[in-house]
Amino acid sequence: MTLDGYCTLEELVKPMQHMADLHDRFRRRVVYRFGAWKGEFLQEFDVRHMMREVTLDGPDAQLAFDEHMGQLMTSQPLGADGLPPWDVVCIHYKCNPERTDVLMRASHIIGDGQLFMKLIKQIMDPLDATAEADLAATVLGSSTAAAAAAAVIRKVAAQQQGNQCAVLLAAAAAAAAQMIVLLGSLLTAAAQAAAASHTARRVAVGVFITMCWHGYTALTFTSWLPFWFADRESAVKAAPRDCAGPRKWSSITLSLPEFHRTAQAASSSINTLAVSCLAGGIRRYLLRMGQQPRQRVRLCSMVDTRSLPGLLTGTDGNSNNFSFIGVPLYTGDCGALARVWRVRWSLRWILHSLAVPLAIRMPKVIQRLFRDPAWSSWATLHCLPFKATVGFSNMRGPTGRWALSGHPVVRIHNGVQPNAFGCFISLFSYCDTVTFTHTCYTSKSSKPEVLLSCIKEEYDALRKEAAVGALARHDTPGGSGSDPGTPGSDKIAAA
Repeated sequence: MTLDGYCTLEELVKPMQHMADLHDRFRRRVVYRFGAWKGEFLQEFDVRHMMREVTLDGPDAQLAFDEHMGQLMTSQPLGADGLPPWDVVCIHYKCNPERTDVLMRASHIIGDGQLFMKLIKQIMDPLDATAEADLAATVLGSSTAAAAAAAVIRKVAAQQQGNQCAVLLAAAAAAAAQMIVLLGSLLTAAAQAAAASHTARRVAVGVFITMCWHGYTALTFTSWLPFWFADRESAVKAAPRDCAGPRKWSSITLSLPEFHRTAQAASSSINTLAVSCLAGGIRRYLLRMGQQPRQRVRLCSMVDTRSLPGLLTGTDGNSNNFSFIGVPLYTGDCGALARVWRVRWSLRWILHSLAVPLAIRMPKVIQRLFRDPAWSSWATLHCLPFKATVGFSNMRGPTGRWALSGHPVVRIHNGVQPNAFGCFISLFSYCDTVTFTHTCYTSKSSKPEVLLSCIKEEYDALRKEAAVGALARHDTPGGSGSDPGTPGSDKIAAA
């Protein structure tokens, strides 16, 4: 989180203490006793033990931040000192005293990104009407979360009284029921649209056949996840031997309104546009490295279980379970706009089938088979993350403008440890900015900003094909496609 102005560590104590009080897991640490790992809660907890302040040297604040992030990702794991697995670093810069970065690192056992977004909104102050509405919706959702979670837990507990296969069948049946409802609505809409012509029956039959075929192929695609061969090693895809050692961090920030206009011009969502730019960026990066791209690579994405019924997910809604799904990305030779259409088809192909419910239930089945948490995590990672070329996450941040401890928030972005993925791309939006973050191992790439520059090139090509270049140049000084003053622009230009 980048703040405007010089913010001291003491100014951050109150909001961080408030956030720790909102969620009990901030006081939970993991200790090794009597031959087993156990979790325990600290009774008297002061967040000052989890916070520290540093001042970085260097002529460029963003370069200094990226270098410091690489060192932190390679340092001792969180929680190894007997404290809860999270910390907060207040970062200052000698070259720019009016900029402060507040960095929070946290283990996934505390919660996922969606949970942190709810908590962060409750410790910040809204600066406009949009932010106030966002805060009101968050508080309202938090007040009803307990009742909703209890209802989901009761439903899941009732379903899990049988064996795991019965639960999986129930999840598949529920998903099939949802597909039938969706299919019925599509058939009704198609029939009404073509009622005046003689092609009504033909359209309805075509929609039905298409839905059945997409559902069958996507279901088969996901069912074979554990038996996939890994993607071929490349300049992006890391081998297991590369997933070790020092790590790197880099990011670039673009204009969110411009990104949204481009998505509208391409008749796609922001998520589809981002994934398409990633696919095209991977192709451009491989060609730049002198390698011939394959027609398709696999993207590994975590499934957001909050958007699905509790019967399918088996969770209480407080966090996502350890669920991944693979999406085929077209990295062949085609135009940027044509790639958007291919990516959109792939995402819909996966979504409108039983693939997602089965991918969500797969970790539960693996945990039941292996029993031991370490072995089940290893097996889950080898089902997909080790085999995919790149990991991807997309999260929507707070809307409107916010302030933390009286300092306006300029930018918020997140990053994920590359771990088994070897290469991970994170997308985060805040107010009128959208930030791509690339994390990787130095054994694979010592300059993560080069891949970001290729993603930016694909985005610029897409803007031109979508005929929004003139409008973007009118709204953005310089017409480069990104704000000239946003972090990462100099690095991308150099790359």
